[in-house]
Amino acid sequence: MVIAIIAILAGMLLPALGKAKEKARQIKCKSNMRQIQLGWFMYADDHESRGHPRRNWMRWVRNNGDFTNPFPGLEQMISPGHENAYWGVAYVPYLGGSPLTYFCPSAKAADDQYVGPPNQDGLFKDGFKYITYGFNGFHSTSNRRSIGLKLAVWEASVNQDSAGSSATRARKIDTYPMPSETLIFQDAWESMLDGVNDTPLNLGQWASWPERLREYYRHNKIGNIMWGDGHASQAKEGEINWKEEWYIGRPLRGSGR
Repeated sequence: MVIAIIAILAGMLLPALGKAKEKARQIKCKSNMRQIQLGWFMYADDHESRGHPRRNWMRWVRNNGDFTNPFPGLEQMISPGHENAYWGVAYVPYLGGSPLTYFCPSAKAADDQYVGPPNQDGLFKDGFKYITYGFNGFHSTSNRRSIGLKLAVWEASVNQDSAGSSATRARKIDTYPMPSETLIFQDAWESMLDGVNDTPLNLGQWASWPERLREYYRHNKIGNIMWGDGHASQAKEGEINWKEEWYIGRPLRGSGR
């Protein structure tokens, strides 16, 4: 009888305990993101109010470095200017010199489809996991209301060829038309959110990989987002109305704004 009661109580408590643990991971994730955002602001403070030029890949380890170590020190770290660097490398000097902040504790997967160099260091399951936040590198869409608009984050226009280049220059943060509605980075499977198909606007390309889709809402169907004015928010799967203008950083044509 006593054992049965204990089993019933355990069955009641374990789901609550699981939710509490996930809530703690969500809070840790948001703390990570706030630190990264602060590093981004501090970098911009030192670079004429601009973030680092766009980087499209997932590397932390330098060329000819130790690819058996998923947690490189500064001496093993790739240059932020390298064409295959992860976008976060540029902000590490403002975050204690460690990639640790770029790992969301709720993440179970990240973009490791290229397996290893030159585009990434190794597999997520092997510890190469400090790439769990996707930066707003948006430039591609089929939406006629967006094509040709100037991007807020990058010195390029929507669907402009050069916007896909890793050398795209960042715009000055203090010129963003609507910073509180300009998405900077978010929980994501991909590390650089190039266009509609890399964002929750349309993730159809990953329909056959539910483990990839999950990463955009990795906290019990909630995803964390950081914005251009420094505030954080949450997106609940199935309830949020994602807007293309959040990635472009300005109203679409015909929006009445």
